Amino acid sequence: MNTTKPGLSPITISILLACYPGLALQAAEAASPWDCRQEAGGKWVCAGAEPAMPAAMPAPAATPAPPGPSTPSATGAAPARERPAPAREPAPEPAARPSAGGRDEGAAAPAVARRTPPPLRPASTAVATADAGPGGRDPWALCAVSSAPGTFRPGSAASTSDLPIEVSADRVRSTQDGEDRLEGEVRLTQGDRHLQASQVTVWRAENRFEAEGGVRYSEPGFAVAAERARLRLDERTGELEQASYELPGLHASGRAERAELRSGDVVVLKEATYTTCDPGRPDWELSAGEVKLDPATGRGEARQVKVDFKDVPIFYWPYLSFPIDDKRHTGFLVPTFGTSEATGLDLSVPYYINLAPSYDATLTPRLMSRRGLQVQGEFRYLLEGQGGQVTAEVLPHDNEFGDHRELLSYQHQGVFAPGWSTDVDLNYVSDEQYFRDLGNGINLTSTTHLDRRADLRYDSTYWSVLGRAQSFQTVDETLGPDERPYDRMPQLLFRGALPEIAGTLRTSLRAEYTRFDHESLVTGQRVDLEPGLSLPLAGAAWFLTPSAKYRYTGYSLDDPDGVYPDSTTRALPVLSLDGGLFFERPLAWDGGDYTQTLEPRLYYLYVPNENQDDIPVFDSAALDFSFEQLFRDNRFSGRDRVGDANQLTLALTSRVLDNADGRERLRAGLGSVFYFSDREVGLETGAPAEDSGTSDLVGEVDYRLSDAWYARGGLQWNTDENDMRRGTLQFHYQPDNRRILNLAYRLRKDIDETLEQTDASLLWPLNPNWSVVGRWNYSIEDRRTLDAFAGFEYGSCCWALRLVARHYVNDLDEESNNALYLQLELKGLTRVGNSISNLLEHGILGYSVNPDDPTTW
Repeated sequence: MNTTKPGLSPITISILLACYPGLALQAAEAASPWDCRQEAGGKWVCAGAEPAMPAAMPAPAATPAPPGPSTPSATGAAPARERPAPAREPAPEPAARPSAGGRDEGAAAPAVARRTPPPLRPASTAVATADAGPGGRDPWALCAVSSAPGTFRPGSAASTSDLPIEVSADRVRSTQDGEDRLEGEVRLTQGDRHLQASQVTVWRAENRFEAEGGVRYSEPGFAVAAERARLRLDERTGELEQASYELPGLHASGRAERAELRSGDVVVLKEATYTTCDPGRPDWELSAGEVKLDPATGRGEARQVKVDFKDVPIFYWPYLSFPIDDKRHTGFLVPTFGTSEATGLDLSVPYYINLAPSYDATLTPRLMSRRGLQVQGEFRYLLEGQGGQVTAEVLPHDNEFGDHRELLSYQHQGVFAPGWSTDVDLNYVSDEQYFRDLGNGINLTSTTHLDRRADLRYDSTYWSVLGRAQSFQTVDETLGPDERPYDRMPQLLFRGALPEIAGTLRTSLRAEYTRFDHESLVTGQRVDLEPGLSLPLAGAAWFLTPSAKYRYTGYSLDDPDGVYPDSTTRALPVLSLDGGLFFERPLAWDGGDYTQTLEPRLYYLYVPNENQDDIPVFDSAALDFSFEQLFRDNRFSGRDRVGDANQLTLALTSRVLDNADGRERLRAGLGSVFYFSDREVGLETGAPAEDSGTSDLVGEVDYRLSDAWYARGGLQWNTDENDMRRGTLQFHYQPDNRRILNLAYRLRKDIDETLEQTDASLLWPLNPNWSVVGRWNYSIEDRRTLDAFAGFEYGSCCWALRLVARHYVNDLDEESNNALYLQLELKGLTRVGNSISNLLEHGILGYSVNPDDPTTW
């Protein structure tokens, strides 16, 4: 018998709320209980309500999203703290852009990487689904979850809430007192929502509903089975007995002896479990004596929480409170631990504080067996057009040295009016060994200077201006006073260009005022002006660009030693002519159709010689010679030196382009500079002139063998001595994110030292369960390993164990250090241990973290 009954829909909500811990229905009376759907990411959306984030009974999965200092990871000398992403991408500075082969023209010294605030995020992270990876592989690699017991399978398409409910049963009995009983194979269907039971009874007068005997319910992404289900439609209350649920989209399943739907959409689960393993015999399982979910408060409570791994209890907590929506909530985050020679055993327990919608804080006690108790704190704010964070770390008493040690930092970015923006980065540490002993990242142990900078800038269509105050804290104790960078107090930069004024004629203007300050060296003020004209001309197979600039620089100096005059100026023209030709031909290569180009290029540069020994060096440096350096108009960075030049560059480039997609498969370039006069200007006073007639021969090759293989090489060859001054060779293989192989060789010969290194790294699966990771960075010149690590991962479909050992040096003059990384991941629940991804990002080219992929190391 088939009939249609439109009034049975509340049973769906009862089952969903009672058996699906991640669902937090919003108590919106206007919303129909049928108007709820699950999105691809696992969120549920109900009519008239904002999306509610699924907060399953377990703790937040994988990496917690909360702000604040990351918990420790034995990254060499000290744990790592990941740096949050910027809240706003700053516009390019009007100062000179980074130059090929050298430093930024405005840079004084390397500084610690900047930390800028991200948007405020909730303190909880829902388990997310992921699309298939390369080759159709599921990047989650989690266990398959079947439908609820029996042959009744969940639907596969989105449901339609306004469809009628189709009811079928072997028998239907009605009584005069308002009782309807459906018996036999009872099935209720509305689109892709299905309910099956042996018997369904409806008491119309009491507005009560009961299903029993193999109760099964399913819809896309969710399936549940129970012995009995009861519901009072008017009170929106009910219960299920002996329920088991499956969430195929999350690869999760669980059970509850009893599930209650109370007034206010409060859900209470008795003796509930959760796992992402095979339901029959799970390797790990989270269980709780009672779980209470309250959508009105957005929080859940769990009592007698226990996690078993391989039938061994590994975690127990008598009471937990956790968020069940996408709002931020105050509470503890997932603790982490690590170990290193610098800190010993290292445990951090972050506590997140939700102060207001626009600002929050995180307080993290960090206990180190060798150092003592450190307290880390972070405060973040995000206002309209403004965002920033304040970070503090305090170690009142270092057990190793008996010192008080601390770190303070402040970052801010903002836009307060059209075109106007600010950027502030202030940093302080108590001592020069702070990062080495307690550092917040792998790279920070080699940091030499901390940046302290405040920028105010304005950008318009044709010009921009930047005001900057900048100083540095030197944290490398090997640097003497004279080796420390200058402070810029202040620096004003202007860069502008007019539209094309006559044909293709272009104008440009760069202007700068800087006051340089130093504790031991000459100080002073510098004004630099650089107006320019250029006339780009081009045809189908050629280009020609004549250019003229005028460089004026004036100084007002204060030299206590009397080496430099009180004031001096320099004025020089810079003339250049850049031209090239383009030839191409069809090329049949490796079974494909390609186009090969031949691109000869000439670049003539003339700058008259002017003695500059009376000008101090505030921010200039000699640039490394490279293929890109062949076409620069100054062999020095900064503004204090303008290299004299009467030279012609000859270069030849050839490219192979794939006609199918336009991609560049091969690019090779070779070039040299022919000098018509000696180069008199040097960086230091009294430097001898360079009298060679030609430069070193430089070349580069980039070759993409396939989508997975990439090779690159570079060469600087001294033709006078027939000797290689620079050399690089690199091979990179990466067919997907889980298979990476790198081989590299580097050679650099300078007057005072030689660097020669090899570097090999890999991330590789041996079979579906085992994978290995490793790196070996070796100095041939010093006959010493600089950095090496090796490890393995064993992973099943629902858990993974990762172990990595590292051997490294911070300084060639010091002894080697060792660190051990251990991480246990219960997929879909959490990770416990070290954050190994920080180490791999630094050590393996091509590795990147995918926060939605638990198979990521």
